[in-house]
Amino acid sequence: MTNEEFQGLVLSELKGIKFDISGIKSEITDIKSDVSGMKSEITDIKSQLQEDTDIIKALLHNQEITNAKLENLELNTANKDSVTSMNAKIDTLNTRLFYQESELTRLRAIK
Repeated sequence: MTNEEFQGLVLSELKGIKFDISGIKSEITDIKSDVSGMKSEITDIKSQLQEDTDIIKALLHNQEITNAKLENLELNTANKDSVTSMNAKIDTLNTRLFYQESELTRLRAIK
């Protein structure tokens, strides 16, 4: 192989390498573009995640308030047994009141 043939072969190989490098550079540019797009999407996802987290925290707080109100309502609401007991006491008090009024009327009549 002559020197000129060798130089031609090396030049041909260098052109192939240069073409391959050009393709790699193009692929790197595409990858950079993809990564940039992913960064943008991640930023959007982080923003949405923060918003969702804030909403969930607010909902949990409202649930705690609702639970406290419900518990207070349960404590302040008379159940059937307590109403029955109160009715019995009221009946007893009414009977006593009637008896006392009768006695007062009788005592006034005696005077």
